[in-house]
Amino acid sequence: MKALARITKVGWFHGTTNTTMDELVAKAVRLQGSFSHTWPMWERSLALLADGSMRIAPIISDDLSLSEWRQGYACSESKAAVKVVFRLEA
Repeated sequence: MKALARITKVGWFHGTTNTTMDELVAKAVRLQGSFSHTWPMWERSLALLADGSMRIAPIISDDLSLSEWRQGYACSESKAAVKVVFRLEA
């Protein structure tokens, strides 16, 4: 059965939860984790951004409102975009 939805959890939660996976299984949800950094890496990255050593503007392909999420995801999935930024509408 193909997954009906996908949830990607990014980062860690230090503690336990009183939850069950039963609903995810029943609804054919694909759950995956993504962890690619540590707190010191975030601090270093923010310092490099703050002092101008690292520029991220050249890799931002699209700067979209959150309501344009379908377009942003399509660009990412087709590999037409390197980095898509979503902004909350005011």
